[in-house]
Amino acid sequence: MNEATSSKRTWRPFSGGQLTVIIVTFMVGVMLVPGTVWAVGAFSNVAVQDPISGVKASVDATHHLAVAGKVTGTVHAIAASPTLPFTFSEDIGGPTQSRVVGPVTTAINLTAISVSPKGATGSGDFFLYVGSQPSSEASCDLSISFTLYHVPSMQSSPVFVQSFPTPLVIPAPASGQKTCLYADIDTNVAWTVNGSGFLGG
Repeated sequence: MNEATSSKRTWRPFSGGQLTVIIVTFMVGVMLVPGTVWAVGAFSNVAVQDPISGVKASVDATHHLAVAGKVTGTVHAIAASPTLPFTFSEDIGGPTQSRVVGPVTTAINLTAISVSPKGATGSGDFFLYVGSQPSSEASCDLSISFTLYHVPSMQSSPVFVQSFPTPLVIPAPASGQKTCLYADIDTNVAWTVNGSGFLGG
């Protein structure tokens, strides 16, 4: 055996250089795989985990955080916009009530009203009445069931403005019925009532 042959030892079937590449590749894989698995488990499914118990939160099919039970701490929520909002503006005053909402088969939620005279000064009792009628009626027929809201001796100045953070709610009528909301002020002087709210709920 000559020196040239004896100086190039191999580990069959790999040479020394090939063995070095294999070992380095294996070590890199061992170091990287746990980190990759942790990243997939922690973030591709959920990124909220209790640091004490290790329990992870869950995400529903729409990719929203699913919360069961109570939530502690301060939670800031933004109310969603109603799907069926309404507004009205009607001149009232005189011998009969004026329809402002209806006829509807859903609940009525009143969130704000304002009442102001049309030029003349004075005062009068302001009312919001609720009426129920057969669902076959296409328009409100002035059938009064009860008083929803009453402001005695409403003055012409300042303008009456009232918001209801918790809405004034008229429940949905019974099957086969419709609901109407009427406004009235017991004076012959014309006033204007404006309001807003939403249906349903």
